[in-house]
Amino acid sequence: MLPRINAQRSDIYLGLLLVVFINGIVVPSFGDGLLNLVTSVLNTNLFLLFAFYALFDLLIEGKDDCGSGVADYLICIFALLSLLVFGRMGISHDVGLVTLGLAALFWFRRDVGNSKYISVIWFGLTLNLLIAPFLFQLFKGFILVAEVEFVAHLWRLLGFDVWSEGQLLVLDHGMKIRMIGACSVFTNLSFGFLCYATVKAFNRKQMVYSDVIMVGTLIVLLVLGNTIRIGLMLPSRADYEFWHHGFGATIFGLVQFSIIASVSYFSIPTGKLNR
Repeated sequence: MLPRINAQRSDIYLGLLLVVFINGIVVPSFGDGLLNLVTSVLNTNLFLLFAFYALFDLLIEGKDDCGSGVADYLICIFALLSLLVFGRMGISHDVGLVTLGLAALFWFRRDVGNSKYISVIWFGLTLNLLIAPFLFQLFKGFILVAEVEFVAHLWRLLGFDVWSEGQLLVLDHGMKIRMIGACSVFTNLSFGFLCYATVKAFNRKQMVYSDVIMVGTLIVLLVLGNTIRIGLMLPSRADYEFWHHGFGATIFGLVQFSIIASVSYFSIPTGKLNR
């Protein structure tokens, strides 16, 4: 019989935070200044941290300790070996393949409480690490061109003389802006779903049909937000620098985070929060 590992819940949370910092999820941003650190955390890392926080909370709920049984050890060994094998074979998105396996495992696992909620979070992580990047690479040309045409059409309605040429936004004063993957809203949609799914799971709320409307609303708001940001870059080179590299990028990051967090929060009925 394998030994059981006991730990207080607070120790698990502290350990999680230490792992985050040690692995460099947050630390590399310190060199760019405090403002960029805050923006980086709000845009991406906080969603990932919250997802893992919720996973630990779901796993140890109702336990006096965090004892690990044989199945937990086997899962850990399987995950480590999978990453090792995938890495040796040069398979991309290896972590995403492991999280996909964990999502499937917990969906069908019956000996762990909250297994369905845990599976939903693992799926949200898989969407970020595997599914969304794969879909984007598969349909990248169509997605980027469609986004450029949407931006050009919307801002022409607002009086700007701008048109699209493939992945290029072309203005009457000669400036051209090329849409690349990093500028696409598609790369942020999976983070929105991760936060939404984690909030639902953390509050022990199952996904229902109304969540389709909420997630659809979130997608529309993120698309409009990104379209507005790109449009604000159009008037001049100085505007481009401000909204792409400068303080405007920080403002956009905070707005984007607020949209995702707000829609996710309001998906839970007021007064019925479990947390």
